[in-house]
Amino acid sequence: MKGKWIIASILIVVLIALCGASLFAVWQGVRMAETNGIDISIRNNSVKAEGVEEKTLTVSGPANLTLTNDFGDVSVTDGADGQVKITAEKTAWGSDDAEARKELDELEVVVEQDGDDINISIRHPDQMSVFNLRPDIWSVKFTVAVPEGTAITLNSSNGDLALSGTTGSADLQTDFGNIDISDVSGALTARTGNGNVTAENIAGDEDVTLASQFGSILAQAVSGADVTVTSTNGALDLRDVTASGTLKAGSDFGSISIVESRAATVNARSTNGKISLADVTAKAGVTVSNDFGDLTLDGVDAGAYDLKTQNGKIEVDQARGPIAARSEFGDVEVRNVENGTVDLSSSNGSITFSGSLAEGPHYVSSDFGNITLTLPADTALNVDLQTGFGKITSAFEITVSGALDNNHWVGKFNGGGEDLTVKTNNGNITINSK
Repeated sequence: MKGKWIIASILIVVLIALCGASLFAVWQGVRMAETNGIDISIRNNSVKAEGVEEKTLTVSGPANLTLTNDFGDVSVTDGADGQVKITAEKTAWGSDDAEARKELDELEVVVEQDGDDINISIRHPDQMSVFNLRPDIWSVKFTVAVPEGTAITLNSSNGDLALSGTTGSADLQTDFGNIDISDVSGALTARTGNGNVTAENIAGDEDVTLASQFGSILAQAVSGADVTVTSTNGALDLRDVTASGTLKAGSDFGSISIVESRAATVNARSTNGKISLADVTAKAGVTVSNDFGDLTLDGVDAGAYDLKTQNGKIEVDQARGPIAARSEFGDVEVRNVENGTVDLSSSNGSITFSGSLAEGPHYVSSDFGNITLTLPADTALNVDLQTGFGKITSAFEITVSGALDNNHWVGKFNGGGEDLTVKTNNGNITINSK
């Protein structure tokens, strides 16, 4: 028994020594941080101090503006020729008025100019609060007016970015904040890690890129060469978008809507979310793919259609030309087609088609589902219709080749023409005439 107490006493002494060593190490770390100018303290920053700084710089023409801000919103607008006007609204916090004023005085807006190149940044004391009743030790809100044609680069760690009325190239990036862009022209890149992006009335013939990791994106009345809109987690809403090259929309977790837009090529991709296109023109073609979600195309005029979903329904209304549509788990409905060349398939779902067929060959197949085709009465085809478990019904008179088989018809409609192959393992095949 006495031996157990001795062991317990030794363990207690060891634990006390370890705690003491840990506290000493923390104390040493604090002293080292303070020696290097880092203030580590417990703060109750409930008192605010504010101040405004203004500066106007003269430039010979369009400027090159780079602005980096750690905490605070940034807004850039069009201004007078030959000058860049900067307004900085500073806010600092402290435990009392004197400390807040001291923090404000130490918060420096740095403006550097080399000809027409302007760089704006913030210089502030390094601080770390172990416990702080307010998360914002300081912030600076910028408003900048620039001349026509100015190239703009904005970087923010925490703050919203806004751009309006400018005509030069722009590159905007914030880690935490929304981005709002309107009435601008020129090449445009806007990215946010956590926030929404809104872009309206963007004119020009250069590339436009809008991206958010966690947030939705609205692009309205946007034109450019290649227009790329992507979000990792958020919905995409594209309205009246024009791309002379490729219009690309992608979201891992979010729906995609493209309305009244036009491009040489349209590419829409979602991992989890519905994709819908309405009144869209894609001269070279449209490619739409989805892992989990429906695809809906209404009034999409494209050179070709490549549509795929792993789990979802495909609906197409009003189309022409080559149409490839495949669903692993879902129905495929393609209606009101003009002169189509079709390749339609579903592993688990029914297939419905109505419209006229152009040059073949044409393929329609389902592993588990009915197939219904509605064709003009004068359609002339060479047909191969086959079902494993089901029946075949046709409004067209068929000239059968070879022996008659109730589950497999090979023959001609209206004297024959392009090839049409229709197969289902489990389901009925119905051919209607209109």
